[in-house]
Amino acid sequence: MRWPVVLFALLLSLWPFSSGRAVLSPGHPALTRLWGLGPEGERVFTCTAFYIRTPKRAPEGLGTLATAGHCAEVSRFAGRDADQASFAYVNWRALVDGRIGVHRRWDVAIGTAPELPESGRPLWLGDPPRPDQRVWVIGYPAGVERVVACEVVGPSRPAGDGTPFPGSWDLDCPPDSILPGSSGSPVVDSGGRVVGVLWGRSLAGDRVLITPVTALRELLRLLEA
Repeated sequence: MRWPVVLFALLLSLWPFSSGRAVLSPGHPALTRLWGLGPEGERVFTCTAFYIRTPKRAPEGLGTLATAGHCAEVSRFAGRDADQASFAYVNWRALVDGRIGVHRRWDVAIGTAPELPESGRPLWLGDPPRPDQRVWVIGYPAGVERVVACEVVGPSRPAGDGTPFPGSWDLDCPPDSILPGSSGSPVVDSGGRVVGVLWGRSLAGDRVLITPVTALRELLRLLEA
């Protein structure tokens, strides 16, 4: 009689892995904050970034960071906490031949940074998002670690002036769950694979905007060609 109980307990313990929540816990080692410099030279929290696995390995001791494109323009360092003794300088220049590691059309960026002590498990890139797919956003919104479950709506609706957000997709997330500092957070599926990068909100504020993982893959190809 004990075996069914033990088997049930084992399956119950493995349940988070099958639902994807095990890879979505706050403080996942692939995540880091990005920092810029304030007027007095102090470090100022700007965005979120995450280490990714790539077909071509970065040089020894370096990791590949992904974030939103606008974050790369204001961020110079990666590090978990403001009082951390050692910060990693992020090189947003290209991985190869000096090309800029920011996509010209979509709001994503790729750079290299020394691997932080906690960055031992970079995220895999997955498939593009699908309408009605359940996804999770992980990061450090406003400096607070949290995991938010959202639903993929589909390609972004036009902006207020009728201009579409090129290549962007909409997420339906709980109200006020995505806060300043979330830009650059990975959007992952139930297997913990990246389907997109969060970059903003719709003008009406009722949708969260992400760039599909397709843009990251395209940028990697351009940089590693």
